[in-house]
Amino acid sequence: MNISNRKSAQVIIVSYESLLQLSRFSLKTNVRQLFESNFTLFKSVLIMQANEESGYIPPYKGELVISIKYIPSSKSAPADTSKGKKATRSVEGGELQVWIKEAKNLAPMKVGGTSDTFVKGYLLPFRTKTSKRKTPVMKKTLNPHYNHTFMYNGIKSEDLQHICLELTIWDREALSSNDFLGGVRLGVGTGISNGQQVEWMDSTGEEINIWSRMTQYPGSWIEGTLALRPDMTGNI
Repeated sequence: MNISNRKSAQVIIVSYESLLQLSRFSLKTNVRQLFESNFTLFKSVLIMQANEESGYIPPYKGELVISIKYIPSSKSAPADTSKGKKATRSVEGGELQVWIKEAKNLAPMKVGGTSDTFVKGYLLPFRTKTSKRKTPVMKKTLNPHYNHTFMYNGIKSEDLQHICLELTIWDREALSSNDFLGGVRLGVGTGISNGQQVEWMDSTGEEINIWSRMTQYPGSWIEGTLALRPDMTGNI
């Protein structure tokens, strides 16, 4: 696909996103959900086709192996009954668990052909200290086993359509800025969050697939191996 056709693809996606945004206010819930799921598939196919036709192959930066699980909020939970308090209390939101297992074939950044890496996570749109998570640093390896779990609480099931899990891998530098090695974003990939167009809701392919299966099977671990993006800009 040449530059002109790639621009046409952008116009198509933006137009479809506008329709999707309007659907949130005019369609019944079940119809809107069907419309959103079809858009997610449509966008992924269009992006893959654009890349195939243009001959574009993203630079290989390695892979990240993760498992994710969403645990919905329970209807009630034990509470302190002293001093006349009620026996149960409501639990607001569920829990998102992100098991960072390992990375494979990372780029060497140190003398001797190794890297000292860690994974950093944010639950977008909140790029804050509250949302930030990090694994320990794994030294002198291009195939680190992190075996570390991030947890995010207070997430309602409907929030899963509007948030995005960003995971990036960095080489730690003691005397300068850390070096970016690659990353992934897991979400619905619609380009829209809470009715607003956002650049970071740009998941595609397996990123969308893992997130979708997580929402379909609450309480179950969903594992996947994701190719690292060479940068965290949009896909089209």
